Amino acid sequence: MNFIRSKLSKKNRNEADKSATASGACASPKIDDENQSGNGLSIEYFQIQLLLDCLMRLTYNSSDYEELIIMCAEQIADDRHDLHMLQEFQNKYSSDRALWWYLQECFLYKILNYSLESQDIRNLFLFRKILFDIGQQIQEHRCSRPLHVYRSQWIPNALLDKWISSMGQCVVINSFLSATTNAEVALAFLNSSQTVKADYCRVLIEIDADPRVPGSKPFVQIGSFQYAADKNEVLFMFGSIFMINNITCGDNDLYTIEMSLYSDNEHEFKQVFEDMKTKYGDGELDLLTFVQVLYDLDKFDEAEEYTNRCLKALPSNHNNVLRCFNLLGSIALARADFDTSLKWYNQALEFQTKMLPKYSNPRAADTHESIGDVYWKQGSYDLALKHYFNSLDIKKATLPAQHPTIAATLENIGRIYESKRDFQLALDYFLKAKAIYGRGSTATHDKVAQIEEHIRRILQNPA
Repeated sequence: MNFIRSKLSKKNRNEADKSATASGACASPKIDDENQSGNGLSIEYFQIQLLLDCLMRLTYNSSDYEELIIMCAEQIADDRHDLHMLQEFQNKYSSDRALWWYLQECFLYKILNYSLESQDIRNLFLFRKILFDIGQQIQEHRCSRPLHVYRSQWIPNALLDKWISSMGQCVVINSFLSATTNAEVALAFLNSSQTVKADYCRVLIEIDADPRVPGSKPFVQIGSFQYAADKNEVLFMFGSIFMINNITCGDNDLYTIEMSLYSDNEHEFKQVFEDMKTKYGDGELDLLTFVQVLYDLDKFDEAEEYTNRCLKALPSNHNNVLRCFNLLGSIALARADFDTSLKWYNQALEFQTKMLPKYSNPRAADTHESIGDVYWKQGSYDLALKHYFNSLDIKKATLPAQHPTIAATLENIGRIYESKRDFQLALDYFLKAKAIYGRGSTATHDKVAQIEEHIRRILQNPA
């Protein structure tokens, strides 16, 4: 690739160490403070696991690979060794050699781990096939017996204090994590390094890793591969969870942190995670389904970026153009950018009008509903009603009379009338919605309770 060759031919190379810009294998594990449960796991952990699960099921093509090469070349800058390895990677990478590439002292493990640690979605999007390939190899060769392994590093004093106060809780490692079965090797690494800052301390992490723990992430003994340079090395899958069991301070202010491999199986958020996974299926995903994942996780910038990317690549009459318009409208609405939201939803409506007659296209009902939502949030109640009634007409013409989405539209109309203080009409529509919800499955029972609350509130208002 000319882009890489031009970088290799540059003069006056900057040979400064790039390790400060990438977390690499010795990055400090990250503990999240917000949205934690009693065992230290956060909602964010499950969101990231969902995102990575969907990313690795996303279709991959040659243009994505070319973008990955360019992105890596830009981050490598003027490191001749890494640029040479990148050329080799571009020409010789294969799925069965993914772990070999990760273990090389080159750009891959630096940028990949940094992207995992910082949760850089744009980088991870490009790395998704590499992540999948490495994960597959770890899974295929996963260790089947318990191991006691060691890892040493310098960590900030503040992080140590946090770990001390977190004993009995969990630590989530976003990146891959390397360790060794040889304590002397771990200590030798520690003794050969120097502190970067005065407020750092030395730690020796001891991990009891039992692969029989249900739901735990896999780990692999690198020594099982012929190409392994270090037969003692053990590599843990990204997203591994460890329980902090004990922390002690020994000679020369060396702290020993005892951990054990843990699982998220019993976590209170686990079922929410499984339900969301079910929503997106377990097969290959297209880009717009991934955008929906980003949207559901409130990652609106990335969702907008990839929707526009998809829209630019589609023929103007492709069915997915409609999905793009609706997604862009939803993203703008989530940002309270009402004018932009209306622009995209109206483009969606125009597209639908050209494609199918009004009553042959039930998806147009959803677009009218979305436009109604925008006007409702703007306080333009009459315009909101106009589009809700359009949606209702289409749904009645295309769906069974007792369909729950008809009830949802009736409920929205009732809410608008309630906002307009036309309580009798509001009550009429709430009762119609309740009648449909009441005939539905258990899933609609909470809707009945919600409607009853609206009715109670209306009946308390003076006529």
